[in-house]
Amino acid sequence: MQNQIRLFTTAIGLLFGCIAHGQYEQLVNDPEALKAVVDNGGFVTKEKPPESRTLSTPAPHTRWVRGMEVSSDDEFFLSYDSLSLKIWDTKRRVVIKNYSPETDILKAHFINDENTVCIVTESGLSFYTDFEFGSKESTEQVKLSGIADAAYDAENQIIYLAQETSDTYAQVTSYDIAAKTSKNIYKSDFREFLIHKNPNRYDDHVRRITYSAKYKMLALNFAYRGVFKLIDLRTGEALSDIPQAKQPYGFLPNGELLSVTKSPKDMLISYINPVTHELNTVARFPLSSKYDNATVYMPHNVGNMLIVRGFETTAILDPRTNQIITQSKPAELTTAAFPLEGSNTVIMGQSLTGNFGDSHISLNQYTAKDGALVRSWGAAGFIPRSLYPRSDAFEFLIQHEYETRRVKITDNSLSSEVVPTPKGFYLGRAYYNTNKNRWMLGDYKDSKYLEFNPDSKFDTLESVETNTDSFFSQIQFFDQTSDGTLLAFHGRTGVAVYDPINQSTRLGTKLETSGGYAFGKAQMIAISPEGRNLAYVYQNNSPKENTWHLVCQEISTGKTLWTNPYSIENEVIDHLKFSEDGNLLYIKRKAGLYALFAMTGEVFRNYDLSEYGLYHYNKAGTLAVTWRRNSIRIIALPSGETLADLPNDHLYDQLQFIGNDNFLIGSDRNLASISLFSIKEGKKIAQMYLFDDPNRWLVRDPQTGLFASDQTSQEHLYFVQGKQVSPLAAYFDDFYRPRLLGSLIKGLTLESPIDLADLKRAPRVNMAIAGVSQRGLSVEDEFESFEIEDSKVTLEITATGEGSPIEDIRIYHNGKLVSGAARGLFVEDDDEWDQSDEEIFTKNSRETFELTPGKNRFRVIAINEQGTESIPDELAVSSINAPEVAEGGIAMHMLTIGINKYRNPDYNLNYALADAKAVEATLSKNYDSIFTRVERYQLFDAEATRENIIATLELIKQEAGPRDVFIFYYAGHGIMSDDNEPQFYLAPYETTQLYGDRNSLREAAVSSDELLKYSRDILAQKQLFILDACQSAGALKTVAVRGASEEKAIAQLARSTGTHWLTATGSEQFATEFDQLGHGAFTYTLLEALKGAADSGDGIVSVNELKAYIEAKVPEVTEQYKGEAQYPASYGYGQDFPLAIP
Repeated sequence: MQNQIRLFTTAIGLLFGCIAHGQYEQLVNDPEALKAVVDNGGFVTKEKPPESRTLSTPAPHTRWVRGMEVSSDDEFFLSYDSLSLKIWDTKRRVVIKNYSPETDILKAHFINDENTVCIVTESGLSFYTDFEFGSKESTEQVKLSGIADAAYDAENQIIYLAQETSDTYAQVTSYDIAAKTSKNIYKSDFREFLIHKNPNRYDDHVRRITYSAKYKMLALNFAYRGVFKLIDLRTGEALSDIPQAKQPYGFLPNGELLSVTKSPKDMLISYINPVTHELNTVARFPLSSKYDNATVYMPHNVGNMLIVRGFETTAILDPRTNQIITQSKPAELTTAAFPLEGSNTVIMGQSLTGNFGDSHISLNQYTAKDGALVRSWGAAGFIPRSLYPRSDAFEFLIQHEYETRRVKITDNSLSSEVVPTPKGFYLGRAYYNTNKNRWMLGDYKDSKYLEFNPDSKFDTLESVETNTDSFFSQIQFFDQTSDGTLLAFHGRTGVAVYDPINQSTRLGTKLETSGGYAFGKAQMIAISPEGRNLAYVYQNNSPKENTWHLVCQEISTGKTLWTNPYSIENEVIDHLKFSEDGNLLYIKRKAGLYALFAMTGEVFRNYDLSEYGLYHYNKAGTLAVTWRRNSIRIIALPSGETLADLPNDHLYDQLQFIGNDNFLIGSDRNLASISLFSIKEGKKIAQMYLFDDPNRWLVRDPQTGLFASDQTSQEHLYFVQGKQVSPLAAYFDDFYRPRLLGSLIKGLTLESPIDLADLKRAPRVNMAIAGVSQRGLSVEDEFESFEIEDSKVTLEITATGEGSPIEDIRIYHNGKLVSGAARGLFVEDDDEWDQSDEEIFTKNSRETFELTPGKNRFRVIAINEQGTESIPDELAVSSINAPEVAEGGIAMHMLTIGINKYRNPDYNLNYALADAKAVEATLSKNYDSIFTRVERYQLFDAEATRENIIATLELIKQEAGPRDVFIFYYAGHGIMSDDNEPQFYLAPYETTQLYGDRNSLREAAVSSDELLKYSRDILAQKQLFILDACQSAGALKTVAVRGASEEKAIAQLARSTGTHWLTATGSEQFATEFDQLGHGAFTYTLLEALKGAADSGDGIVSVNELKAYIEAKVPEVTEQYKGEAQYPASYGYGQDFPLAIP
């Protein structure tokens, strides 16, 4: 009792004392804070939670867009479908937040200001501040039930909810956001005017509620026969019914009551006076024929437009002006449209196929005047619908709408190829046949399947008749014996066992069923590993019988061993799989996983996994994977022992074994991503993204933030700090990791140079023209374009950084580095920071450049001390006094270095000299027809000293002009140093020790920093560096680490300088020499490309064509002659230009 009195006295004293400190209100309303004050004997200051830092990835909508809205400051834009809500940065047009609640989204709005979002679902309202959807501290929940739809009164901050309850069919509830109170404003049993009284019937339910600020009314629409009710908010009473012939739809955002009726030639868009019921036609929508009809998509949010879609055209009505934008694009199903103020454009949510479940939904921006496409928002992500992995290799087939791809997970990339299926082919199921070493693709529409060899180039796919048409149509499920000698098919109306070797049917059973029940199921057929028994499930077609039939047949005799019936009501039968010995049959039921005796159908065991969702088995049937939102569980069969519990952050559409029993691969349509899990490590090790372009891909390590990708896709992964957006390419130096996939699969320990929590905000940079008059200011490609009188331009640049000083400002002229790169490439970042996060650092720069004829594009980036880049600022400038053609023409400057014999004979090579001479001869062959003059510089064997290399580069720096071309070819040793500041080095002739002597290497070799410096200072804006540089045999033990570092160094060089780089080797590989070829594999392929093999048909071999050919061909050549594929690395950030005319 004395302790309680002392606590009370202390608390009272502190409360009175804190009035002077302004904390009285805080402590009274926060008992936990008061207790902390008492416990600590002083005042408590709540720390601001740390700013969230997340990676945002390209994730298009996968369902029809229901609504869109812009924030009050126009900086943010929201769009939502039934499954997900996305917050966009309107300037960058990238998704900064992607959120999927557990129940379907009905409506979403910005509330009060741009910092709060309200999401309406069937179970209530959720308010999120600062877009922190995963934070409990930033979330306010209002639990309600039976919400069918909502209408938002933005002026008065009230949300009107149409609810369906058990005691009355429908009621309307208002929720006051400011007061945080709700009240029932209208209640009635509407079933008195509905024919159907069953509350479970869809067509009796509330479809829509809309609000009119103009009339202070609500409108309720019901799904059945257009039943429509008006409610006067001033009286709370229902008004007299509007005749159904006038087809009322609801209130538009402008407050008018919409009517859409049909005339012989037009659809009439009209407004109805809700009091007098008078009709006023405001627009006409032409019909293509008398059979044409229109589908109306009501706008869900204030400012959204009305959409009326016919068979051939789509009309967008702006309720503010009653003007129609007509589009003649029937394939593009538009479901939401929103006008962007000040830009005279409209954002439309569109499906290119019109399919509901599998669509890629784009946000497209059109001009409001003529409906011309301006741009699409976000990246064109490849949304995975179905995933079919191999159990013996890191390879899978993936389907998106009508396109099927084969994807290989390699050490250095995601290799993606489109499978050229026949027109109209729709993939039903796919399996890899281990006996024939071929993929099998089942056409959903008939009983044929396609076969293709995974090592082929997909020139042809063999169509195979199963001779089972009499048993079934439309293959839906596959299975095969362990050796692939028998195939089992389950179609809509029957099952069959097929012998692909003898092309004969071993068993066929016709089923009395329509097969419609198979939609959404995973595996409804199984064949025992040795080919003895067949099990399958189907639903009887009789209307009197509501039963699942699980059947097991003996294949050799066709005898039915047993049949187990299950009531369809509240039951699911799916995921059939025989055990490894064929004695057990596993099935998924609603209550969990069951094991049945294969010969009798009796239950052997029930595994209580009812809380878990979908299942999948390994090939042998000894493991099962099942998952829910926060857990992925691996269980051993038949024991049921839990082998692993992996943390999980959301539900996957599919999750299966790949490669071996240690890895899982899962697809997520909502995030348009594919995830790779390591069971051994107990975590997700990679998140992978594909794009509409098969050559594009992106992989990231969710633990460290490290990423790898093709060059283009680096710009489509974004790092979000609070509300600031930067492309992940801005963190290239710290987070780019070549051959990331191979390292993750091998279980290598990877660390990012900077903890994501310690990452400072990206700097900002601004560039302007100084000291000259400006004419004809225009905006092109979203940056400014100027015309000036002078032949030189002076640029003034200001860079600012928050929490980290500006270390470098880099300027690029027509894509090539011309100033900056002072920080070097391999400076380790200091982990200690004296500055606070709030401290702002500024750096200014002023530089003058000669302008070349035509348009000159300048790009500038700022880099802070952590190595983080700003978003570039760009402008274009041309001189009205500059000559159209530069004097002196265009020159080619080519430096060729080849070293067979080193001072240390242990490092001698066989074909480096021959490679260098052959490349120079091939490149020089037709240059007289391309360039005005050609300057050749050769350094071979003992001539290729460091002194001579540097001197030659200095000479080229003096001679080359901006319009010239510079090619650097090197064949010899290359090495990554092993010190604390590693760099890539080219080893000249006098190099006597490649490893273990850092000082000797720095003195004798040519470093990547020096190559960067000369690339920058040589004015030629078109540059190509080709390195056929091999590691020495003494590097075998360390090449796995050094190889990846070497490739990253080359990537940094290319990106930093805005030039092209081709290299022979990568991680764990050596530039390979073959006696049969007379050259190294890389240079042999290079020569073939320059002789015409890389020509795409225009008679010219360009840099980009050369890169594409080498990337595709070198692995083939090395695998043919060595038995192991060697993957070259190519990076190009500069201008494409011709290299050869074959």
